[in-house]
This record gives sequence, C-alpha cells and structure tokens, in this order.
Amino acid sequence: MNTSKQVNLMIGLLFIAFLFFGAYIAREQLRAEEADVHQNEELVHRGAELYHNNCMSCHGLVGEGNIGPALNSDFFRTTSDTPEGEFREVYDYLFNTLSCGRSGAYMPLWSERFGGSLSETQIDYLVKLIMQGRWDLAAEANDEHYHHLIEGWEAQKADAERRNAPAPTKPLPEDWLVSIDDTATLSVTADNCGQYSMDTRSKLYARTPFAPSDEASASNESATQETASVEAPPEGVLVVDLAKDGPYAITSADSISAGGDIKIQVKNNAALVHNLRILRTDLSADSLPTNDQAIVDEDSVGEILYASEDLQNGGEASGEIALSPGSYVLFCNIPGHYQLRMYKTINVE
Repeated sequence: MNTSKQVNLMIGLLFIAFLFFGAYIAREQLRAEEADVHQNEELVHRGAELYHNNCMSCHGLVGEGNIGPALNSDFFRTTSDTPEGEFREVYDYLFNTLSCGRSGAYMPLWSERFGGSLSETQIDYLVKLIMQGRWDLAAEANDEHYHHLIEGWEAQKADAERRNAPAPTKPLPEDWLVSIDDTATLSVTADNCGQYSMDTRSKLYARTPFAPSDEASASNESATQETASVEAPPEGVLVVDLAKDGPYAITSADSISAGGDIKIQVKNNAALVHNLRILRTDLSADSLPTNDQAIVDEDSVGEILYASEDLQNGGEASGEIALSPGSYVLFCNIPGHYQLRMYKTINVE
C-alpha cells in the first residue's frame, strides 16, 4: 500500500472516530437524564413500599388521610418550576417531621437516630414519594402485597385439598388493606426531638404549586368573592367548617350577634374524623385541661353548650342553642386534635 492510500485510510479512520465520539458525547447528556429518571423512579418506588408497610393504616391507602392528615395534598407537591428555597422548605418540613414525629399527636418519631426504625435514606424515599405525589406507586404496592397474599392462600388451599382438610378463607382486600379507625389502640406521642410551630404549618398548607395564571386567579378570586357574598349565612346562624383551611383548622365568623337562639351548621371537610364542641368558660382557648386520653376534660372545663357527633369526611351536623353575649371556645375533641390547636374563640355581641 502506497503512502497516499495509508494517509487516506488514517484520515478516514480518524473521521469515523470523531463521528463516534461526537455521537457518544451528544448521547451522554440524554443518557444521564434517562438514568436520573430511572433512578428517581426506583427511589420513589421504594418510598411507596415503605409507605405501605409503615404509613398506610394511619394516612390512608393512597395518602388520602385517615386518623393522620392527608399526605396526598397539593401543598406538599413541588414541580420543576418550584424555587429552590421553597423546595428546600417543603423537603425539610417533611423530612424533619417524619424523623421527629409530633408531640400531642399519634405521629411517632421514625428516625433511627432518635430511636425509630427508619434510616435517613428511607425517610428520604418517603419524602420523595410525597413531594412528587406518586400515589399511583402506593396503589401498586398495595396491589402487589395483596397478590402475594392471594398466592399464599392458593398454596394453603391446594395443600388443604390434598389433605381433605377445610380450605382456608380467602382474604378480601377490605379485610387486609385496612386503615386504623379506633384510636384507642394508639398512644399519643409525648416527647419528640422537636417540631414545627403551627405558624410554619399554616404557611406550608397555604402553598398552591399548581396555581393558575394571574388572570385566571383574578377571575377565580372575583367569583369566590361573589359566591361568598351570596352564600353569607343569615343573622342568627353560625356556620362552622372543620378542616377547610387546613387539616386542624376551624373556620367560622369571629363574632356573631345574639338575637335569641343561634342555629349551628357544622361540616367536616377532611378525610380525618372531626367533631365540634362549643364551650362557655373563663379559660383561654389554649389552656383547656386535658386528660390521659389526650382529649379535653369536658367534665371540668366548663359548660359544653353544643356537642356534635363524630363526623366522617363530608359529614354534617346542626343544632340550635342560646348564646348570651360573651366569648366562647369552639374545639374538636377527637384525641390529640386539641393539642394540634384545633380550636377557635368567637365573640357573641
């Protein structure tokens, strides 16, 4: 082979090498992005498994809430447009609350650093699940565990048939994928390693990561104001919304006029069970005595003028009471809810 052909061959090989490495470099960024997506999916899937094993019974099958607050909520969600500072604020709130629990509630501390059962890596998986709102993976985890249970039942059934023994009862989803309804089996967390104030909670719960455009927001605000003006309760009616502006919020007028009997209209807007008590007392709303069941001691606190039944999600109650001028305390007396500041003072003029 002459020199000219050798040179041409080398140039051709170099050209092919440049094309190969150029294509590799161009592909590398896409490959890295795909790897990040795959890794994130794997980590969030682990979070869903942890949620199924540790959180489902209190917070609902797919985060809808039960005796624990709903986690499948927009105010915990973040997007690619979420500012870094806001993202970190939400992350830290969830991570630290999972780690340390909440005193005066049924939320235990989970971090193994403080005596819990989860590592910081596992808590990070759970936070990713909540912030990304991947409750479809939680539903998949529920289905997978139920199918494993059915496989075990089928093996037991086949073995029973071979031995001519009674077949075991087939497990049903509603018998196995259960949520805790009776708080008597739980204990209220007395001590933890620190928790956020209610002001911080309220700020977080006011987040709207999927807020519409400014023009749409202005239109919605105008419509809301018009609706509010139309639906304003008549004189002599006290409308009380439970958990409308937060999982432990009581929303009502701050003052009403006393013109005889007052009609009470109560609605629970949360997945958690709530109730309402209206109390006449000389004590301030934040200093009511509680007992070892983590509820307000109604026998010693003052005069309970109204007590609703325990209300499920969407449940409503009504009544009629006579209120003389003065201050009254509205509070929820489900165990642990008063300690989470589910109370409000109203004035009767």
